[in-house]
Amino acid sequence: MILYLTSRLYNLLNLPAFIDEAIHIRRARFSLSSAIPTGKWLSIALIKMLIEVLPGNPLLTARLASVLCGSGTLIAVVLLGTRLYSKREGLIAGGLYVVTPYLFFYDRLALTDGWMAMFGAYALLLSIVLVEGDSPWPSLLLMIALSAAILTKVSAAPLVLMPVAAVFTLKQRREWLAALARIAPALFGVSLLLVALYLRDFGTGTIAGKIDQGQALADVFPLLRDNLTTVGEWVWML
Repeated sequence: MILYLTSRLYNLLNLPAFIDEAIHIRRARFSLSSAIPTGKWLSIALIKMLIEVLPGNPLLTARLASVLCGSGTLIAVVLLGTRLYSKREGLIAGGLYVVTPYLFFYDRLALTDGWMAMFGAYALLLSIVLVEGDSPWPSLLLMIALSAAILTKVSAAPLVLMPVAAVFTLKQRREWLAALARIAPALFGVSLLLVALYLRDFGTGTIAGKIDQGQALADVFPLLRDNLTTVGEWVWML
């Protein structure tokens, strides 16, 4: 944890503000309701709360929140490795998290992805605990973690499949039905949230807009293929 905090906090403001960071902070300070149609309400609300509690540079406050989220994710990664294998593997997984360059940058930026990753990591951990155990309490915590991930960034919706994957991965075929029954309450609660979000977005036209954006992105793939081909030819010539 000391290595993590040292690597994430050192020169935290050295990078200039990323445009998405500026958008999130502006919404948090002046227009929280504008974050609802984007599917990123919870993380913006949490940033707003921290900015109000901690006066000073809002960019620094928002980035400190991301570092805090990363520390939570790090703990979840260690617990996952320990739960699935042993304490040794858990520490190795945590070490890999700390030194991964991609995570090094994302943990230092005030984006919603870090919040979603933290909630998703604990949702995975709770899925395993629920499937392997007998207590019903992890079901409630799992529902909360999955709901928080989705409210943080709506693209986290596919994470609802993690408990199902945990059942088929960790249990024998004869135990599938009982394990599915244990995760059913959590999935039912999250499904209600997804239905509510769908109906709200459908009514405001947000769903249609996202579909149009997805179709527009489809035109990018041929260009990406051509660019990768060009890069490959350039590397081969070296």
